[in-house]
Amino acid sequence: MLIFALGSGVSIYEGMVHIQSPEPLHDPLINYAVLAIAMTLEGASWAIAMKDFNAKRAGENWWQTIRRSKDPASFIVLFEDSAAHEIVIMRQ
Repeated sequence: MLIFALGSGVSIYEGMVHIQSPEPLHDPLINYAVLAIAMTLEGASWAIAMKDFNAKRAGENWWQTIRRSKDPASFIVLFEDSAAHEIVIMRQ
């Protein structure tokens, strides 16, 4: 929790500093490369999580599988990757 709290504090501080004194964008190619890499890695993670989740479904629907699961890590990763994928798409 401390890592997340520290990371969010630094992000808020950096955001406030850049709002107060913005720098001009020099090379947007780097930004697009980072987004492309992030989309590729998130997509691969999502595909692996979806494959694992579907293997555990055994013909049940999503909600039945989630309710009967004793290991929430498998569907939590799938949900997190789905949310991250949507955020990357919305930023474009």
